Amino acid sequence: METSKAITRFITHEILSGISDDAIGETDALIESGIIDSMGIMKLIAFVEREFGVQFAGDELVPDNFENIGAISRLINEKLNLQVKQR
Repeated sequence: METSKAITRFITHEILSGISDDAIGETDALIESGIIDSMGIMKLIAFVEREFGVQFAGDELVPDNFENIGAISRLINEKLNLQVKQR
């Protein structure tokens, strides 16, 4: 499953209790608009680390990296590309 689709699905099904995946766009502000709160971010981080096998460093846990689904997807893909290059 594509990174952004997996994130959207997790947010809509696990954090927002089953609303339609179409209800959130890739550029919708997640934190600012109240779609996701601090507890939701923690759940999302745990999901991403488990689902994609990445670990976030402390300096990556900033609001800009979790601003919207596109930003989260980019961060994950950058980390995955870095892992491939290190092999």
